[in-house]
Amino acid sequence: MPESPEIIIKGAVTGDAAGYTLNSLKKNHIRAVYREISGFTDPAPALKHGMNKWRKPGLYSSISQLMLLAGACIERRHFNSGRFIEAVKNAPELPDHEYSYFRDPGTAEKNFIINAGQTETGGYRFEYPCARILPVTIPMLLMKMNCEDTVLPVFTFVSMFTADISTALCSALLLQIIYRINADQAISLFEHAAESGAALVAYSEANSHLFFELGYNPDYVINDARFIHSILQKIFSSQGISSAEDIIITEVNKKISTPVTRASVNLPFAILPFALSIAGHTTRPQDIFLSAAAEGGASSALASIAGALACAKYGNCIPQNLDEGLINRKKIQLIISDIASGRNREQIIRELTSGELSLTKKENEEYQDRNRKSAGKKSAGAEKKPVRREDTLSRHIVESWTKIDKARWKKEKNRSNNEPED
Repeated sequence: MPESPEIIIKGAVTGDAAGYTLNSLKKNHIRAVYREISGFTDPAPALKHGMNKWRKPGLYSSISQLMLLAGACIERRHFNSGRFIEAVKNAPELPDHEYSYFRDPGTAEKNFIINAGQTETGGYRFEYPCARILPVTIPMLLMKMNCEDTVLPVFTFVSMFTADISTALCSALLLQIIYRINADQAISLFEHAAESGAALVAYSEANSHLFFELGYNPDYVINDARFIHSILQKIFSSQGISSAEDIIITEVNKKISTPVTRASVNLPFAILPFALSIAGHTTRPQDIFLSAAAEGGASSALASIAGALACAKYGNCIPQNLDEGLINRKKIQLIISDIASGRNREQIIRELTSGELSLTKKENEEYQDRNRKSAGKKSAGAEKKPVRREDTLSRHIVESWTKIDKARWKKEKNRSNNEPED
């Protein structure tokens, strides 16, 4: 039975929360510190003196916040971009937090939050790839269009964050894969991905004029569609997650000037096929969420996409401890249900803004407290100046001299003091 968009959105939010605290950490470091991830993970043990990267376990990032906000701006077969921009632009200020209630946003999100609605009047236009935007588009499943019909609306939506073609293509591709999973549960994720990639290539070739009208170079769109399709075809025959990652790294490095060494980097051409590989090669569906989170890097985006794919393929496979440990769980479930049922959108946005502002404020307070304690420990040790090698040698020489000659020196000094002055 095809899964409802609500379950898929919830899977994306839960995956985001699983990866939130491990964002930017390296996989080997995560394994060395925790050995095995079993739930929402406090990052403190892995941060040492870098508590500025601390995030609250069980919370989710700006990915989910923007995702839910986008869902509240969908009206039947239409996305109300004006309402979305206004909701972000009018987000209340929060002391000591530059991006209102949005938690740990990436560069593309930061640019949108700061310049919401200002691109035409001089706001900076972001043009770089950002995999974090992919799961933000998932609520467009609620538009109930044919998968091909969502391509252009997705491109338009993504363009608010970045003009990068790979981000828009992979966002559209993610929705096409989910559509195909819902249409036929018997086929593997890799088959769905390969078919979706081929369909996106065909669509971009047949509708180049439409991309031109949106302001994109059609040749670049077609070439990038073929490129991501080739990656999906190659991971189809991968033997496991490591094998798939090697393929992804090799292919992505053909496209970029600075080579990558892992597939968890914040690049759509890497994150989407890697999330597919994790979801497709993990034996137990409920393990997909934490397997993706434990990869580190762009773990919020990776685990969010993997979580959405897992729930699209296997239904509600969210592990019980993650489901129960998700902060604001009941409210999130109500908001997702209200979005799907078409309840008053303005009311949903007000409730979402109020609730998220409170959660971000509480996280900030705990963040400040933890960093004060960390700074206190560091300052106590910082009073000791670094010991230079020559200082150490001098100290040893003086100590040796003192031990050998101390008695003789004292005797000569006393004799000198007892002699009469001239």
